[in-house]
This record gives sequence, structure tokens and C-alpha cells, in this order.
Amino acid sequence: MLVAIIIVLGVLAALVGVAVLAKRPPPCVATHEEFAKAIEDFLEATGGDHDWDDFLHWRIADPFLESVRKKCGDIYEEYPATEKGHYCSDEGTEVLRGLLKEVRAKASLAK
Repeated sequence: MLVAIIIVLGVLAALVGVAVLAKRPPPCVATHEEFAKAIEDFLEATGGDHDWDDFLHWRIADPFLESVRKKCGDIYEEYPATEKGHYCSDEGTEVLRGLLKEVRAKASLAK
């Protein structure tokens, strides 16, 4: 009896997992320049209130840009803010600027 319950619970858990993954939005298709603009807008504080949060949470179809997006999302933990209300430390901001340059350099090679 206990084995049957465990099997049923396992099947239900698998079905829930599949349902959650099926509802996951497809990766966003973005150009290198659009991607770079999102980072630049954040650094220059010219983006909208939720732009950076959206940027960090939408998967990107391009593998290179997706890896950079993940790095951007990790910066606040790797370089914690030293001032209240900031995303990261000054060193983290420089890392973001470096990632921006890397994306722009790759964009210019693609032209």
C-alpha cells in the first residue's frame, strides 16, 4: 500500500513539473545592440522602473547573450552594494561596464 502511494505521489510530482515547464515562456530573441542598450540604460539609470528586473528574468535565445545575462544577475551577490539603494558595489558596476563592452565588441564583429 505504501509503495502504491509513493508511486502515485511520484507520478503527480512529475506531471506538475511538466506542466510548470510547459508554461515557461520561450526565450527572448534580442540583438546584441538591444541587449547592450538594456545594460547601458541600467548603468545610466535611463531605463524604466522594471526594465532591469525584466532583463534579468527573461531568458535569451542567443547562448552568448544568455551567459552575459546570467552574469549580470549574479553581480549583486558577487559584488554586494556598499550604499543603500544601489544594485552592487562600484567594482560590480565596473564589471557590468566590462560586460557591456564585451557585448558591443561582439556586435561589431557580427556586422
